[in-house]
Amino acid sequence: MDLGLPAKPKVDQPKPQDTQIDLTNSISLIIGKNNRIFYHQLDQAGLNEQTLQETTYDREGITKVIEQAKRNAKDVTKFTVIIKPTDDAVYKNFVDILDEMAITKSEQYGVTDIKPWEKAIYEKKVGGSTPAPAQ
Repeated sequence: MDLGLPAKPKVDQPKPQDTQIDLTNSISLIIGKNNRIFYHQLDQAGLNEQTLQETTYDREGITKVIEQAKRNAKDVTKFTVIIKPTDDAVYKNFVDILDEMAITKSEQYGVTDIKPWEKAIYEKKVGGSTPAPAQ
C-alpha cells in the first residue's frame, strides 16, 4: 500500500507547535473479557481503577455513554470513538460496538491496541490477567 506521509521538516525551519488534544472530543472504549466493556476520557495521569468506568452493551449502557460524551464534547465535529479490544475480547462484542457507531451516528471512530498503561488498569479492574502456563 502506498502511503502519502508528510514531508520531514527542514533543519532550519522552526518546529511546529505541539497540538493540544482535548480529551472531551474523544472517548476510549475497552472491550474486555466476559462480555464486559469499559470506557474513559482520561490521560495516563487521570486513569485509575476508580476512573475506568464499566457499562453494558445495551441502550441504557454504552449507547447513553457515547451519546453523552458526544454532547459534552467541546467540538462535536472532532468527536472520535477509539475502540480498543483486549486479547480477552470476543468477536461478537466487537461487532456490537461497530453497530453502536451506526446507532449513535459516530462517524469518526478508530480501532487500535490498548495502551500498556490502560491495560494495567484494566487488568487490575477485572482481577488480573490469566497466568501463563508452567513450562
